[in-house]
Amino acid sequence: MDGLLLQNKVSSWKKLLKSPLPDVQSLAIEQLRRAGALSSADLLRIYRESPYGVVRLEALMALSATPDNHFITAVTEASQDAYELVQRQAIRFIAKTATGVLFRPHPAVYRQ
Repeated sequence: MDGLLLQNKVSSWKKLLKSPLPDVQSLAIEQLRRAGALSSADLLRIYRESPYGVVRLEALMALSATPDNHFITAVTEASQDAYELVQRQAIRFIAKTATGVLFRPHPAVYRQ
């Protein structure tokens, strides 16, 4: 792993996105984000497809660096994520941005 950090090759980090270890996937997301090698569409796909809360959280955090429509979609979905830490971060983002798009309460809130 130290060699990867020193070499910092995008191709190596992209391979590690498929690692069975969620921590390695999260590290790969961060390194690829820093290199500008993941689009917001890629990050949204990772968020939606990952069974791991820590990977979904990393994808959400990476999306926050470029708050576009993919970020808005991810934050909206993350506010209902099964992993509580992802939910909390999504609510923080919603509170920070407080735009009309993000500030509407989810219909499920009224049903509880």
